[in-house]
Amino acid sequence: MEADLQDLTGEVISQKTFDSGYAILRVELAKGNVATLVGDMPEFACGVMVAASAVKTEHPKYGVQYKVKDIQEKGFSSIEGVVNYLSGASFDGIGKSYARMVAEHFGSDALSILDESIEKIYDVPGLPHARAQSIEQQWTQNRAAHKLISNLIKYNVNVNLALKIHSHFEEVALEIVEKDSYRLTEVYGVGFQKADDIALKVGIPRNSESRVEAAIKYILENALVQGGHCYMDHYNIGEQATLLLQGDANLNHVLAAIKSLISKGTLVLEDQKIYLSTIYESEKKVTDIISDLMQYKGKVYYKSVEDLDHDLKIVGLGDFTFSDEQKNAILSALNNRVFIITGGPGSGKTTITKAICRLMDYHKINFNLCSPTGRAAKRLMESTLFEAKTIHRLLKVSPDGGFEFNDYNPLMTDCVIIDETSMVDLLLFKHLLSALESNDRLILIGDVDQLPSVGPGNILKDLINSNKIPYVRLNKVFRQDAKSAIVLAAHDVIGGRVPELIVPSKAQGKNFMFAGAEKIDDVIGILKHLVQKTLPSVKVNEKNLTVDDIQILTPMREKGLGVNDINPKLQEVLNPRADNKEEIQAGMLSGGPKIFRVGDRVMQIKNDYEKNVFNGDMGKIVGINKQTSPVQVGVKFPDLNEVVIYKQHELDDLQHAWCITVHKSQGGEFPAVIILAHDSQTTMLQRNLFYTGITRAKKICIVVGTSNAVKSAVNNTRETKRNTTLKERLISKIK
Repeated sequence: MEADLQDLTGEVISQKTFDSGYAILRVELAKGNVATLVGDMPEFACGVMVAASAVKTEHPKYGVQYKVKDIQEKGFSSIEGVVNYLSGASFDGIGKSYARMVAEHFGSDALSILDESIEKIYDVPGLPHARAQSIEQQWTQNRAAHKLISNLIKYNVNVNLALKIHSHFEEVALEIVEKDSYRLTEVYGVGFQKADDIALKVGIPRNSESRVEAAIKYILENALVQGGHCYMDHYNIGEQATLLLQGDANLNHVLAAIKSLISKGTLVLEDQKIYLSTIYESEKKVTDIISDLMQYKGKVYYKSVEDLDHDLKIVGLGDFTFSDEQKNAILSALNNRVFIITGGPGSGKTTITKAICRLMDYHKINFNLCSPTGRAAKRLMESTLFEAKTIHRLLKVSPDGGFEFNDYNPLMTDCVIIDETSMVDLLLFKHLLSALESNDRLILIGDVDQLPSVGPGNILKDLINSNKIPYVRLNKVFRQDAKSAIVLAAHDVIGGRVPELIVPSKAQGKNFMFAGAEKIDDVIGILKHLVQKTLPSVKVNEKNLTVDDIQILTPMREKGLGVNDINPKLQEVLNPRADNKEEIQAGMLSGGPKIFRVGDRVMQIKNDYEKNVFNGDMGKIVGINKQTSPVQVGVKFPDLNEVVIYKQHELDDLQHAWCITVHKSQGGEFPAVIILAHDSQTTMLQRNLFYTGITRAKKICIVVGTSNAVKSAVNNTRETKRNTTLKERLISKIK
């Protein structure tokens, strides 16, 4: 025991809890002395007895305080304490009168009695059955979370993270913490280091096989999430594992653990490549399904371009001037079982998609339009006038992450058309293919020069590079788009040429501009001026641009011109603090705590199947309710009818979205886009990233930064290679 660690027992007089979970607790000790306890703690009702282990400290302003290392409830000192607890913010809809019924029935021992046998709540005379049910449900949930927080404090886990752990594992959370600590890495925000600290404190030996195995799984999962890799080799795993385990394991230990995980079926070894079994099986399944689809000859709808021209007139597209390559793309898409259409901005992918949809409708082909993101699906529906869904909503995702449409319950369709296919990762692609039948068709549309998916794999590029899937690459910039400076700039960049950098004052109607700024503060100043004054004065389709029409893109999350630094500065001018706007400090991950305020533009940054919101979905905060425990935040997403409710500890799943990374912008188009390209970002600026950013702009694109950074981006063709074997599997499988 630490020399200055003291045991304190007393009755809670008051508690002030901050948004972060940090609390100041005043406790009346024996003989009427009052102690101030500080630290991360669950909320305690006034009147409850607590026992704490704490370190005595001296605050320069507030005097003696006790920093809590461990704290537990010990019941209530009086019936009134029970009443206050049950009628407080932790219990919704109970009220004083029903709380008093419970308190008078069980007395001050209510806490221990109901913790041991919550079903006794139904024995309270006069308590309506519905109220008893509500108390039972809320008691079970609240008390489990409360106990978990109390137990995790000693492991230096803050309140909000403890609530996330409880939300993920629910009633078995404490058991997971104490018996299978490394599973905590499943929770967003708990890395290996935090899980390892807890595991060692609960008694896992430093040289245990389970610890080494956990490190290996984490390394492979991290490579998947951070780099999109489907496999790693022994050397890289061994190198990273020895560092992660701080020298407690050597290469031989790691190799032995890999062998053990292979025997358990957790990992797969093939050609000296090590895969997580789920990823390995996904690559194989995608290969097998694509191969099966291509084996069957489908109906040939068009034998000649002349036949196609005839039907294009029938479906109302006879006045369109399709190029030869566009016509061939439409014809091939209708005639092949699997077909890929790729091309840059202005090449006519949208027009081709519209034509394919109309022709399929004419031939009574039952088809589904889908895209990886809600933004892309909405744009697809607007351009084709046919219903389009996200892939998740097409497959009908369930709260547990599974899909209603799958191997055993296929989609009722003849053809699936996927737009923005470059964004689709291996796992989602596998799920979609699994819902097809062997006689269905598949049309994939996307720009192979854009960034690959955030998730694992490089689907579109691997399919094209296999040379086993018929495809067309559209190279011609089509009609009016050839006059767009945005389109010309995008094609310059992907062709390795620095686009013309014209300052706004000399742009003379051109929609691709450059605003130079050497200093980071000057960049921020220009951003503020653009979003507050310059762009809102610009008319697009006879309407002035609004803040909601403007999207700022940056290559990175951290540092001076990253998302985490820019958004608070934009919040100051676009949604400043006001007496009529509720706000809350939350979100302890990804750059530290943030102020979330009513009116903020936010983005979901991980899939949440229960809420039916997904990585990249953007919405606006429409309400903050501080009367609930925990605090609730309401977000309205354009694609959902209802407001989505976030509890305080779930706000790590949101980030402010006036400025987002280029990666997160994929699948979306915005009327006005501002791209940051500054010398401080040159390590992140790559040609395909800069190109992707430009192609997000529909009407106006402004690059802010330095001409040197733009040149660096154009000349940097170094793409991070993704470890995938889909291309090789397709080459081997399809003859």
